[in-house]
Amino acid sequence: MKAWVREASGGIDTYQWKDIDPVEPGEGEVQLKVISSSINPIDYKRRLYGLETLGGKADEFPVIDGYDVCGKVLKCGPGTTFKPGDIVFGDINDNSLTPQRFGTWAARVTAKESTLSKLRDGMDPIAAGGIGLVFGTFLQSLEECGVQNPKRILILGGAGGAGSAALQISKQMLKAERVVTTASEKKFDFVKEMGADDVVNYREKDFTEALANEKFDFIFDTTGEAKKAVSLLAEGGIISTITVFEEGEKYKPCLFKAKSKYTDKVAPYFQDGTMKVPMQVFKASELPKAMELSESGRATGKIILDFS
Repeated sequence: MKAWVREASGGIDTYQWKDIDPVEPGEGEVQLKVISSSINPIDYKRRLYGLETLGGKADEFPVIDGYDVCGKVLKCGPGTTFKPGDIVFGDINDNSLTPQRFGTWAARVTAKESTLSKLRDGMDPIAAGGIGLVFGTFLQSLEECGVQNPKRILILGGAGGAGSAALQISKQMLKAERVVTTASEKKFDFVKEMGADDVVNYREKDFTEALANEKFDFIFDTTGEAKKAVSLLAEGGIISTITVFEEGEKYKPCLFKAKSKYTDKVAPYFQDGTMKVPMQVFKASELPKAMELSESGRATGKIILDFS
């Protein structure tokens, strides 16, 4: 099969589009023909620095990066309930810091069934390749922090993949009364479409000053500003961060562990069009170009790789 294979850590030029044998499914696993995948910040951090620098596992080369997938089931290992022909989606890694050696940037991928959900009628299989990690991360963060019905939510960095997912869940699933985020002025319309009631232009004013008269039940940090945001917490409030890997008195790191329960939970909202994956789509062969956009920090929503 064709795949984006890496033999070393380093720059974008370490990716090679080459042939490699697919992995046969074992107990509880399925092999998929990949329809779509996506790029997440952890992908380039893994390539540049190695996940061992974040407390994870060092790569054993060669590797294929990629967490998210939507694909068609080709083969099923023992103990699975999916059938050949099923279209499924999710994040294949049940621990973000110890990912599979052979990920989703390939024509085929083998994954644990427990990380995947069936695609519902009406869902876009290209967009579904960008759902698993970011939507699941926000749901897990709420769960780990013991947050059930937050009325006032602050999302730090609402225009990226994780932020735009958090905005939609906050408004459409949680029905929060007030959802505020930070973004540059040119992305105001986008984050408001995703669910923000108000936006702070982080380039013009410090968000802690702009929101000094407000308190929030839950703050989701995608920008590395968890410690700074503590002053904005309401009594009993808490911060979940995906960028700080240490726990503080008022904030907790969220290291995503993919489970089908998260994708199962959001699927109906994509089926009826209540939520969507805002995306910029690249052909699978254009991965280097897509990765440049990801590393620039200028992407809006998700960067999708089309393998169909």
